[in-house]
Amino acid sequence: IVYQDDGVLVVDKPSGLSTQRDGTNKKEKDIVGMLAAFADESDQVPRLVHRLDKGTSGLLMLAKTRRVAQQLGEMFRDGEINKTYHAVLQQIEGKESSIKWKEGSAGVISVPLNDSTSKRTRVAKEGDELAKSAQTMVRFMAVSESKDRALVELKPLTGRKHQLRVHCVHSLGGVIVGDDLY
Repeated sequence: IVYQDDGVLVVDKPSGLSTQRDGTNKKEKDIVGMLAAFADESDQVPRLVHRLDKGTSGLLMLAKTRRVAQQLGEMFRDGEINKTYHAVLQQIEGKESSIKWKEGSAGVISVPLNDSTSKRTRVAKEGDELAKSAQTMVRFMAVSESKDRALVELKPLTGRKHQLRVHCVHSLGGVIVGDDLY
């Protein structure tokens, strides 16, 4: 537990722990399955208001009451709460980037995504009726001397499945180190 008050509980989720199970492994531990341990004296269990991918470590905000969950959900939807991620990218040989791999370089990736067909989200094709808009702010914080690795700051402006991972591969020409799916 990193922080808590009467309405909110913030926990540090480690990489490798799912926020919630996908149903394929009933024995796998997840945050949702552990929430009962955080029940208050009236047995009210905290509620998820957002998720982090299994391979992502970071702060996970939980609401202690239904009212707070509703308020936080609205704040996430309305962009009043901003998420910031830091990731190390490994450049994909021969792949172009829409933003120069240089310390301080920044921009916004605006590439629509389609997550309806498989486990992997993909960049939507022109005219794709299932396409959803997706925007990510990017800032290169550091770049290796060999220019093949970079520390980036990513701020999703929308919340699509695997948005950051797909935007990094498609628009930055780099895969997030440790990501074995994309």
